[in-house]
Amino acid sequence: TPAARSGEGLMIESYDDGSADGSIITFGTVTGDATVQRYINGDEWHLVSSPVAAEVSNVFYQCYLREWDETTSNWGEIIPTVTPLVPMAGYAIYSSSDPSTGTGDTTTQYIGELNTGAQTFPLSYSGGANGWNFPGNPYPSTLDWDAAGWDKSGLAFNTLYIWDPGLGAYKTYNPNTPSSNTGTQYIPPMQGFLVDANASVALDVDNAARTHHTTPFYKDAPEFSDYVTIAISSETNSSDAVIYFNENATAGLDFDYDGRKLFGDYVDVFTMVDNNYMAINTLRTPIESPAVALGFTTDIS
Repeated sequence: TPAARSGEGLMIESYDDGSADGSIITFGTVTGDATVQRYINGDEWHLVSSPVAAEVSNVFYQCYLREWDETTSNWGEIIPTVTPLVPMAGYAIYSSSDPSTGTGDTTTQYIGELNTGAQTFPLSYSGGANGWNFPGNPYPSTLDWDAAGWDKSGLAFNTLYIWDPGLGAYKTYNPNTPSSNTGTQYIPPMQGFLVDANASVALDVDNAARTHHTTPFYKDAPEFSDYVTIAISSETNSSDAVIYFNENATAGLDFDYDGRKLFGDYVDVFTMVDNNYMAINTLRTPIESPAVALGFTTDIS
């Protein structure tokens, strides 16, 4: 089990209260194994990725482990303990506090050669309302969504989605608009994230996008004007949707200014563009778009 695996080589630690993860940016050739820790709160789903090459699913021993299938828009269980963890692929894990099935709060240990250099994730787009893909940060350092080093040519929108288990919703970020659910440009080490594709090509990233980011997970977003945020909440989660006005936008879907809605737990609010549910909806002016369709969903009876 991970608890029994001894660390090897360089140790990059994670605080055992979940307050911070270690970070390292490598230069030149990387050889030899390192150990990278990641603290996981029990009884919550977390989106993760491996910062080392050639790791296997046993790193999540006694955790529920899932991968995403774009073609069915569903999660699939990973049962074997020897399944390779693909660099730059995202995975969902859940550590139950039930002693018969899990370990509750736990610290995972990735052991192997640190990922560095150009990384690629094959995007899938099967048409229609599909297109959601689940890559992950392949490095043991933060990634900057706004930095050089990305090839996003296969994406429908320049929009980033990171699951926040405490919020029960996806933090959504687009560099040209106000954020939904306080998303920012920073993707923490070992963090899985979602993107919306419109072509089966590749999402590429290289070392130029790496950075150190000292604020745990998020910082204040850039300031914007001429927008409204509609928010709803339940006892267990919250959700919001952004309507933003920018004269460079259109009434339709814009790569630089929009983002579809990824639904969270229990309650969600969204706007509509044609048949698309939107988290971020940017229009030219209120005069040209005096009415915006608004909706919400709930699993609470």
